[in-house]
Amino acid sequence: MFNYHHHQVADRPADVALLSELGSPDTLEVKDKLYMLAGAGVAGQSRFYGKPYDTAHPHQLPRDFESLNDTITLRVNVADDLANARYQHMLSAVTLTLDLCHITGEEKLDLTINNIPVPIHRAHFAPSSQYPWNWNGHMGHFELKFDLYPLDCIQQGDNHIALTLRGRPDDIGPRLQLYTLKLEIKYRALPMGIN
Repeated sequence: MFNYHHHQVADRPADVALLSELGSPDTLEVKDKLYMLAGAGVAGQSRFYGKPYDTAHPHQLPRDFESLNDTITLRVNVADDLANARYQHMLSAVTLTLDLCHITGEEKLDLTINNIPVPIHRAHFAPSSQYPWNWNGHMGHFELKFDLYPLDCIQQGDNHIALTLRGRPDDIGPRLQLYTLKLEIKYRALPMGIN
C-alpha cells in the first residue's frame, strides 16, 4: 500500500492501477518503490493509544544526535531483488534522501551503507521537501539526496544505514536531528543493454 500513497501524492492516475495488481507479486516486481522511515502518527491514533503525538507507534526516526561521534544506525528491509534487476537491465535509479533538521551546513558527517562508505560530498544539498513552510531552508531543515545506483550498496533484505556526526559548531542550541529517510527504487519500462 505504500506505493499507492506515494503515487497518490504525485497525482498520477496510471499508478493507482497498482491497487488492482496487489494480488500478484509478479506485477509488482518492477514497479517503482518508495521505502520510508519516519515518525508518523495521527493525533487521533495517539490519543487512542494514550501516547504523545510523535510516539504513537514504534519507529526508528526521528532521532537526535546526542553528541559528536554519535552514530544513528537504521535498518531498512528492501524486498526488491536489485541484483537481478540490475542484471536484467531493468534498474533505473536508486536514490537515498536523508531529511535533517537544525542543520547549519557546517556539520561533518560520515555515511555508510552496509559498511560501504558513501561520500557526503556526493549528496545534493537542498531545502527539505517535507515541509511546505520551509522556504529556502530558513528553519534549518534540509535534505541530502544521494544517487546510489553507481555504488551498488543496497541489497535485497536488511540494509544497515549509519550516519555519524563528526563535527558541528558548538554554539547551536537545537540538536541535529535525522527526521526521515526515503529510499526510492525506479525501474525502466523496457530492459536496456545486452546481457
